[in-house]
Amino acid sequence: MRLHLILMLAVALLSISLGVTINIGKLSVEATEVNYNTIVEILQLYTSQLSLQKISLGEVGTFKYVEWNDHLLAVSNDVFVFDGAVVKEIDFQKIFDFFEIKYLKEGDNINLVTMYIEKLTDYSNLIQIDYLGKNNLETFLNNNTLYIKTDGYTYMNRLYVPGEVVYTHKYENANSFEENFLPNRTIIQIYTNWEVKKYVFKSLGDTITNLDSDSFVVFYVNSTMNAVFVRNYSPDFGGSDWERYAFSKNVAENLATKFKFKLFYVPFIQLPIENPGIVIYGPEETWEEVKKYLKGD
Repeated sequence: MRLHLILMLAVALLSISLGVTINIGKLSVEATEVNYNTIVEILQLYTSQLSLQKISLGEVGTFKYVEWNDHLLAVSNDVFVFDGAVVKEIDFQKIFDFFEIKYLKEGDNINLVTMYIEKLTDYSNLIQIDYLGKNNLETFLNNNTLYIKTDGYTYMNRLYVPGEVVYTHKYENANSFEENFLPNRTIIQIYTNWEVKKYVFKSLGDTITNLDSDSFVVFYVNSTMNAVFVRNYSPDFGGSDWERYAFSKNVAENLATKFKFKLFYVPFIQLPIENPGIVIYGPEETWEEVKKYLKGD
């Protein structure tokens, strides 16, 4: 009788130790045994929640198999075969490692990563994030620094837990940002106050040398056309052209409104690469008014 009680207690303790909770975002699976049905349930829920490729199921003889993420798991009773190799002493961590699912085990909880950041590209005033799974990211701006933090379990070179900052970028005179959410891609546009201390007025074709970084160039052509030209944003400069383009566009739009200019965006204008600037076609009297307006006279 005493031996029977000891055996029952041992079995109970073993059952408790095997019980784990698999957390997939806000959803959970209570798992007490590593078996084919439980593995299928978890993988189906995981791929569904993260909008990933669906798993493939099948049977060969006495083996049932699961194929996903270029891996094949075959199960027959207590025999587990990983890509053709028999694995002993199986647990859920080995299953997740096999299918390359990132996770964090905390006690009896296994928290699965629900966002995989494949690439984060910083173009200075534009940040592009390509990912798989859910978008766990929150973005905020504080003291000219952009913070990107996660509210879920996220992986980018390492695992990030909820509340942890994934990326930061310090700016000068940042005032706001805008997020554009696309399928598996987030684009963050940061708006800064370009500080222009000097406007340089020249006739189109004049040579300009030794420009300060805080100079704005305005070229002029005597014409009855009444138009202002802005050079298009060019991705050839790795995103560094965006701030110059955005500021030039803003100045050109203001001038177009005030002086009734037609506004054109063209790929090639004779303008310095390093500075913002525009080209104006108009009569001389308008040119003089433009100079006064930009100088604040």
